[in-house]
Amino acid sequence: MNRRYAENESPDLTPKFIKNLLIGVLAFGTLSGFFNSVLGSKLNISFYNLFALSLSGIRSGFIWQPVTFIFLPEIEGSLTFYFLFTLCFDIYLLWFIGCKVYGYLGSKTTLKLFFIPSFLAGATFLLISFFFPSLRALYGISFSMIPLIVAYCFSNPDAMFSFMPTSAIRIKWLALGLILLYLFQDLSDLHLSSFFAHILVFFFSYSYMVIFQKKKSPFGFTHRLDEFFIHRKRKKESAKIVHLYETYESHQNFINETLDKIGQNKKISWKDRVRLLLYRFRKRSLF
Repeated sequence: MNRRYAENESPDLTPKFIKNLLIGVLAFGTLSGFFNSVLGSKLNISFYNLFALSLSGIRSGFIWQPVTFIFLPEIEGSLTFYFLFTLCFDIYLLWFIGCKVYGYLGSKTTLKLFFIPSFLAGATFLLISFFFPSLRALYGISFSMIPLIVAYCFSNPDAMFSFMPTSAIRIKWLALGLILLYLFQDLSDLHLSSFFAHILVFFFSYSYMVIFQKKKSPFGFTHRLDEFFIHRKRKKESAKIVHLYETYESHQNFINETLDKIGQNKKISWKDRVRLLLYRFRKRSLF
């Protein structure tokens, strides 16, 4: 049975992890707007130059940029109504989708999805920046939102989300629309580095859900590719389990042979003693 989410429906409890993320986004958003409105012109320093991800910033010693760039608002502007409205919408979207993904996949997976795909995309961006130093800096909560949107889509794609009592849309189409909206915004601003970074974030998020969570895409035309990766992952896990049991069985045979020697009052070599000692240390890690 499909689940149906109304516009005013909210998660029962907001996890502490999601609250901390919301506080970070709100703090960076309001500080960037205040800085651009009041202090930017006086100090002649851009807030985004300090916290957006760029090769020049890393070279200048701003080593926090690979983390902070995902907390910045999508729009670099002052404290205008449009800026505040966009910031509030981003916070609401992060809260709603983040809580849903937290409920589906747990805190560890949500934490990984929030940081790892954006970090990999940022690292790729920095690598490319060595060859194209004129690339514009990366920033925006969208780099952490896209992985959560992908996870939400994979976890419950056929659920219905209703904006109004008379209209509703499936989660998979809503997720696709949000991702395409981010890409369209990049193209309209001619921000090509952000466009390709968003594609990378989507690719890393998609790969994580298929390979590690073993979930198929909600779109049927990718199921053959999904099956290929899921099958390879299961094959590796089966081979690892077989290897563990074979190792365990060989150790058990050695223990039995050693016990037989002790029972027959035979001398145990120093190699056998060392092997027994190593087995004692490795026994806990086998399973």
